[in-house]
Amino acid sequence: MSSNNRDLVAENSSVSFVLQENQDILITNVGSVTGQGDLAMRADEARNTFDVDGSGVTIGVLSDSFNTLGGANDDIASGDLPGVGNPLGNTTPVNVLEELSFAASDEGRAMIQLIHDVAPGADFIFHTGVFLEQADFADAVTELAEAGADIIVDDILYLREPMFQDGVIAQAVDEVVADGVAYFAAAGSTGRGSYESAFNPSGQFEATSGGEFHDFQSGAVVDTFQSISVLEGQTIRISFQWDSPFFSVSGGSGSPNDLDIFLYDSTGTNILASSTDSNVGGDPVEVFSFTNDGSFGTNQFNLAITKSEGPNPELMKYVLFGGVTIDEFDTNSSTVYGHANAAGAEAVGVALYEETPEFGVVPPNLQSFSSAGPTPILFETDGTRTFELRQKPEIIAPHGTNNTFFGNDTDGDGLPNFFGTSAGAPHAAGVAALMLDAVPDATPAEIYQALESTALDMDDPFTPGFDSGFDNGSGFGFIQADLAIAELLGSGEVRNGGFENGDFNSWKAIGNASIQTAEFEVTPTEGDFQALITTALGIVNDTEIEAFLGLNLGEIDLISNGDATEGSALQKQVVVEAGDILSFDFNLLTNETVSGIDSGTFNDFAFVSVIPNTNLESSSNNFQIADISSNLVVSPTRFELETGYDTFTYEFTEAGTYKVGIGIVDAGDGAFESGLLMDDFKVVSQDDEILLPTDMMTVSS
Repeated sequence: MSSNNRDLVAENSSVSFVLQENQDILITNVGSVTGQGDLAMRADEARNTFDVDGSGVTIGVLSDSFNTLGGANDDIASGDLPGVGNPLGNTTPVNVLEELSFAASDEGRAMIQLIHDVAPGADFIFHTGVFLEQADFADAVTELAEAGADIIVDDILYLREPMFQDGVIAQAVDEVVADGVAYFAAAGSTGRGSYESAFNPSGQFEATSGGEFHDFQSGAVVDTFQSISVLEGQTIRISFQWDSPFFSVSGGSGSPNDLDIFLYDSTGTNILASSTDSNVGGDPVEVFSFTNDGSFGTNQFNLAITKSEGPNPELMKYVLFGGVTIDEFDTNSSTVYGHANAAGAEAVGVALYEETPEFGVVPPNLQSFSSAGPTPILFETDGTRTFELRQKPEIIAPHGTNNTFFGNDTDGDGLPNFFGTSAGAPHAAGVAALMLDAVPDATPAEIYQALESTALDMDDPFTPGFDSGFDNGSGFGFIQADLAIAELLGSGEVRNGGFENGDFNSWKAIGNASIQTAEFEVTPTEGDFQALITTALGIVNDTEIEAFLGLNLGEIDLISNGDATEGSALQKQVVVEAGDILSFDFNLLTNETVSGIDSGTFNDFAFVSVIPNTNLESSSNNFQIADISSNLVVSPTRFELETGYDTFTYEFTEAGTYKVGIGIVDAGDGAFESGLLMDDFKVVSQDDEILLPTDMMTVSS
């Protein structure tokens, strides 16, 4: 069966509406009232500093419904929505392209309230996102763009959206983004409620279907059950998929294998729910729902997975929704998938507004249920194999904020609070509207870049230690409206190139990155601060660095001798004219000492990437700037050796926007730490005089 009787649609306990079992399941991520998110994101400062309010910007909203409960006129009269009669002069009504035909929660109206708090001058278009088919949602995305939306935001996930391939909705998102529409998607509110594994044959078979059970233990002792806990009164939903192409996406032969998923009682005797679609030639997905109505005498149940036909999957994965925990064999895997994982979408996680700097908490705290990435893309849309890790979620925004009607009053101020990434995504969209008001021709990529590079760095509480730069839980961090606009307005300049803010504002970082002063025993070449990236604790593998810098898989290995294994990197976007010169100072430090015999294997190195590379003298995007065979001297730092500061320069032969990456990687092993100090990153106009040292590293035409 395709699902278990009826499948409900909602993130919270207040369920909006019901879809029948043969329909795809979707999940919403859940004036007189000004939400606290406005203050948390410093949007109030942005409006005052830059004289912006979203005027001239149109935002498209996709959610369940807008006004099926009939409260919109009251919200207009109180100034909480735009429309005729708005007392604050925001009189352009919401353009409703299509409304839901039955009463629902009007979560879309609550989303518009949050955006209106941040960008009161913006106009709105609404389209219901509740359909029988994903293709209808994709059409709605296109319709919003065609109706004039500059920004689109949604809070919906269809459970049958592909995990490992871009489905029809993700493709629609990428298409409108390519046409200049910024897209903000709720990342989801399932934390790391996901299990993934290769299929491990057990030699044991399910009696009804004859399928072979998956062995969760994968050892000498076979265990075909995975214990989970479902709280009494809770309805859970499970989307289970594996690494085969979707027929509904690629056509052709579809899935070559057939897997099923079962929920047993606590004894492992009785099947309580299951999904046993015939998948061969179709889509590799199974979905079911289950409600613990209290009649089972326990909250403990057992999941089982079987394979009935075809090759063993190398990767299978399920994501859990609802009041459920995994009690054993938990892999704590990613839960961002579907169109939130589209390359063009900006996936938004959440932090409680009360746990942000403007409310006294530094750094902001990530909400534990905010969905994590990354979920790999394993198939192109034509069904051919690929491998791509996208950094998700990208940003964090506030939730738990006030509105006039949606949710419950949890902070005791008499007003309902709107929770979930359904609230985070519209907050981010509101900031984007302010940014477009300030820079009307800004592209989605420039908006995303400014939001990410100025976000407040946050920690992923799931990992040990503080995660500097991007992490899979909090992305690039908590967005700051005023700094994002300043970054966008100053994109023709290099902001914080000497790290004189004492932080990585206007930069992106991955791995182990820190700001150092002369107390590090090396004097900065400009000002009081310098950046340090290392191959020590907190580093990431070379594949993640390549994804971070926009490089092809394996490209770092081609820069120098030896196999790059792990490291750290920084990235900055610059806007230049033809003939402009990029310049920065660098100092390679290392504890690795090798002989001539093994220097090609264990040759840690630092590199620069420039994307796109328009310089005709180099066919590569990447340039090695130093390695451990460079001229080294004794270092006064905690490292044994260093090159001392040199200067790298690069001449841009064409005007445009470029991504510049600077990295340090271990080669061959990870036993010895290396690092790279960097300072005085700048772009000098061809009309300005620049004095360059004679021993500089240079790439010029």
